Amino acid sequence: MIDLALKTAAGYWAPLVWLAAFLIALAIALIIRSRGNSRFKQGKEQATPFFSGNKPPEENISGSNFYWGFFSATGKYYGWLRKLHTGIVNDYVFCLVLLVIFLLLAAALGGGMP
Repeated sequence: MIDLALKTAAGYWAPLVWLAAFLIALAIALIIRSRGNSRFKQGKEQATPFFSGNKPPEENISGSNFYWGFFSATGKYYGWLRKLHTGIVNDYVFCLVLLVIFLLLAAALGGGMP
């Protein structure tokens, strides 16, 4: 009998099993797609965005105007986030390094062990 699994340092890897899983997932996606509405016509009114049950206005509406209630309810949180957002990659890398150090310390001190 032919062994189709590849032995690696981390265990076994069976490429044919992965290929079969990919083909099954692709078949499921195609079945779901085929059950869509065949009467849909692009460029007609049915393709317009849902605008809270009203006809959308002709001019463009920015997200800050359309979601004003959401942003006003969470204004303190987004104000805090805007202050943190500098746009400098070094700041984000620094936060990532701090997060990794924190997670390593938590793991070393038994933070995730049962």
